[in-house]
Amino acid sequence: MPIEKLWIENFRNISAAEIELAPNINIFQGDNAAGKSSLIEAVFYLGRVRSFRTKVQEQLIENGKEYLRVVAKK
Repeated sequence: MPIEKLWIENFRNISAAEIELAPNINIFQGDNAAGKSSLIEAVFYLGRVRSFRTKVQEQLIENGKEYLRVVAKK
């Protein structure tokens, strides 16, 4: 099921993001520590409710924040 739009809040180093995705291929590029892997991890978390990096859920929440939110529109 393709994702049309993605909202991420307080997930690792992503404070807030609203991303519209193309129906077929999307390319993410940026500097080191820009959030590319965190974006992929957020999509994985959305589908599996767990991380592929850690078993400790609290490590997914941005430092100093109380919650994380990942929402997708299909």
